[in-house]
Amino acid sequence: MSTTGDSSTTAAPNTARDASTPASGPGTAPRAEPNARSEGPLRPPPKPHSNSGTANATLGTGMAKPALGLGAANPTLGTGTATPTLGLGAAKPTLGSNMAKPTLGPGAAKPTLGSNMAKPTLGPGPAKPTLGPGAIKPLMKASAGSAPSATDAPLSVARVRETGIRQWVRSAIAAITAVVVLALVVLGAQWLRALPSVQAWLVEYSGHSELPDNTPTGVPAWLGWQHFLNAFFIVLIIRSGWMVRTANRPEAYWIRTNTGMIRTKNTPKRMSLDLWLHLSLDALWVLNGIVFYIILFATGQWMRIVPTSWDVIPNAVSSALQYASLNWPPENGWINYNALQVLAYFAVVFVAAPLAVISGLRMSAAWPKNAEQLNKAYPVEAARALHVRVMLFFVAFVIVHVVLVLTTGALLNLNHMYAAQDAQSWTGFWIFVVSVAVMVAAWFLARPAFLSPIASLVGKVSR
Repeated sequence: MSTTGDSSTTAAPNTARDASTPASGPGTAPRAEPNARSEGPLRPPPKPHSNSGTANATLGTGMAKPALGLGAANPTLGTGTATPTLGLGAAKPTLGSNMAKPTLGPGAAKPTLGSNMAKPTLGPGPAKPTLGPGAIKPLMKASAGSAPSATDAPLSVARVRETGIRQWVRSAIAAITAVVVLALVVLGAQWLRALPSVQAWLVEYSGHSELPDNTPTGVPAWLGWQHFLNAFFIVLIIRSGWMVRTANRPEAYWIRTNTGMIRTKNTPKRMSLDLWLHLSLDALWVLNGIVFYIILFATGQWMRIVPTSWDVIPNAVSSALQYASLNWPPENGWINYNALQVLAYFAVVFVAAPLAVISGLRMSAAWPKNAEQLNKAYPVEAARALHVRVMLFFVAFVIVHVVLVLTTGALLNLNHMYAAQDAQSWTGFWIFVVSVAVMVAAWFLARPAFLSPIASLVGKVSR
């Protein structure tokens, strides 16, 4: 065998034939055929040795080292023999790009490993095999953000289904609990009202507190418009605030142009379009509230919603007991609200509204960032928690307010609020229907497709 030629193309004698055919005479060595491609005299075969990173191949007793030629039969290694190694200078086979797998010659038998045959081992520090282009990558654990595998899909569906079932169970339990509690409250209130002492107390405190002598009567038209605007703004403020709180990724962003009417030294900051809507509605709501406060005190209407006597407390308890027993207290909102209504309106106008403004201002960019002592005394976490609770209070108030308006004389109440009339007619009802339609339309139109043209007038909208 030539030690300098290409080991893959070296011609070799037929070792199977030489091993089975007897010699021609005593002491006669097997005839060796010259290498078809090597030039010069024949050289004795080199001693078997190993390249770096391969195992030595030791042939069986008396066997000449075989070289596979085209069409030659592959040797079958005997018991206890090691696998043959590549010749001197032969390169280690690597999987190159688009490299075809080696095939045996025609008619060649597939080599088999004998029993006790040693497996080839790699030398020190073998390089890890690399896969060429087009090779199939091994399956690996899905990283964060990668698509779930087929085996993960059933688990994900099962978890979502289990979470949904738990939420439905909790909601059902909460609803059943609420119904049971309300039923117990109604039964308890009716039982109390049947007691003689409670009946005498209800006669003394009918549910209405006395008003000052100069209190105006009726609901003026400006108050009806203020009522509609407050309802319109508060509904959209709740919607946009909830979108800001729950949106994972805003659909659009807005940034103020610093060349208009409002200019600041600092560079304007980008915000979500939902936050822009929320802040814009807040500004309009505050502006409407300022006008409301001015007219309210200028016309004396404040005396209708501000407690002026301590008997408002027992009268409010009396009104609550009458509501709870489903036997409504006498209503005459055109002249005087009952004590529970007075306390509720006072809490909305003079407590909840200022708290919403103060907590919202603390979370806005207008709040001074460098006022360390002020920020320590009023942390943003406290403002955020307060802001959410004020929102929940407004939601509860709107629900209870609408239910009581519709169940304690709908036509008369709607005429008071929307038509400025103390009469049983449908005028206030139809104005109420139109106002609700406007609020519903604004609710559904509060989306980037409709908000972007408006927001673009005072800034730049981007996706």
